[in-house]
Formats: sequence, C-alpha cells, structure tokens
Amino acid sequence: MELELKDKVVVITGASEGIGLAITRSFASCVTGAEYTVNGGSLKGM
Repeated sequence: MELELKDKVVVITGASEGIGLAITRSFASCVTGAEYTVNGGSLKGM
C-alpha cells in the first residue's frame, strides 16, 4: 500500500499498548521514506 509519506514526519501517539502499539509496529515494518516519532504512557510495550 502506498501512503505517499515520503519526506513527511508522522507522529504516533498511544504507542505503548493497544491499537497505538499495533500501528507503530506495522508502520515500522512496512513504511519507508518517512520519519516518525512515537509517544506512549510507558516503555512496557515499546
């Protein structure tokens, strides 16, 4: 899937559990060309 995120910055919140963690893992494994930062309440799941 092409998300057209080349040269974009993506912020993912809620990344320590649940859907935020799932989105973070998916994004990290399949999206190229974008920079991203994640934020979560704890480091437990990250």
